[in-house]
Amino acid sequence: MISPEQIQKREPLTGAASFLDRIIYAKREQKTAMVLYFAATHALDGLNTIGRLLVTSDQPNSGKTTVLDAAGMLCQNFWMADPTKWALQAKFTERDRATVGLDEISQVFGTSGLRGRGSPLYKPLVEGYRRTATFSISVDRTATDISAYSGAVLAGLRQAVPPDLYSRCIQVAMTPCPATIDLEDSLDEGVVADGQRIGLQIHNWARMFVDDIGAFARDARKRHPKLKGRKLQVWGSLFAIAEMAGGEWPQRCMDAFMAIALDETDKPILSAEQQLLSDAGAYLAERSVLPAHARYLFSGELLSSLRTMDEKLYTSKTDRQMAMLMKSALGPSRVITLPSRKTVRGWEAAGILAEYQRLLDDLRPEVPEDAEDEYDTFFDTEEPEEEEGSDAA
Repeated sequence: MISPEQIQKREPLTGAASFLDRIIYAKREQKTAMVLYFAATHALDGLNTIGRLLVTSDQPNSGKTTVLDAAGMLCQNFWMADPTKWALQAKFTERDRATVGLDEISQVFGTSGLRGRGSPLYKPLVEGYRRTATFSISVDRTATDISAYSGAVLAGLRQAVPPDLYSRCIQVAMTPCPATIDLEDSLDEGVVADGQRIGLQIHNWARMFVDDIGAFARDARKRHPKLKGRKLQVWGSLFAIAEMAGGEWPQRCMDAFMAIALDETDKPILSAEQQLLSDAGAYLAERSVLPAHARYLFSGELLSSLRTMDEKLYTSKTDRQMAMLMKSALGPSRVITLPSRKTVRGWEAAGILAEYQRLLDDLRPEVPEDAEDEYDTFFDTEEPEEEEGSDAA
């Protein structure tokens, strides 16, 4: 019997997260969702549903294809889909369930997402999130149903996805990587070797605990009041993987769920200063795992990063207004002399990260240790407590 402590020591998710930090620029919550989703594809036999991971961007060079590269290394039986019924039939009759990869999804569903229902990929993508999903093939002129149940990692324009598919997706909106961050090439042979090894670790770990992961998925509804219906079908597998890994992963999954899955009306509304602190802290948290990490955050560096976001709070302001907001949110900057004797303005990174962590702690809901309801104890029996001072029979 393996103890919970041994399971946590074996978990490969932390290594996978560090690997994504090397090749992908995205928010921490987004990369958390990627890691958990990639791992969930290895536990399909224990799950009833798994959503689709949809990576979108309206800007070129935002890293969508790199996410597909990472999926190819970390997902179970990843397949860059060839949308023909013959290729589909061959792939979906393999022993390990497939994870479908599709770049430029508009090529299947059109730029408006309104066509493509006749594509062989339609059923696996739209209906294949359920364990019971099937599609028909012809074997010796006899119609035979085979399982359409699979994971799917999709990339393209958000509007190119049909509504019925979009509702089954975990959507990650990508932005271009700032010039100040140096990422590794996902096609480099050494990088691929590292990723494939982590993929094997994930596979062995998930297969070892597939039944436990399935049990956690069925209990996932207790983690958040909004985790029900379609959201539970899409996110339950990620919460189950996080619960199995233990450590910081249940909270990381909760942070990702709140950041990605909840509507704006379900999230706390941040002030302009809180939002800037949150974005500056997230930027530093990502940068800190890279070799280029320094102990300072430069004002110009932060401005460049914020300007790349699709956020009116930053894109509508002049540089002077942004400087005033930064001072209000992060405190006064100071002049920093670099080894090259060049001077720049900025802040100590550690101080900003500490304030960012405090903000996160204030905003995230408490995860109940054991959210039991009456049905959890419906069939339990309890022995009456022995009264103090009574004689033993």
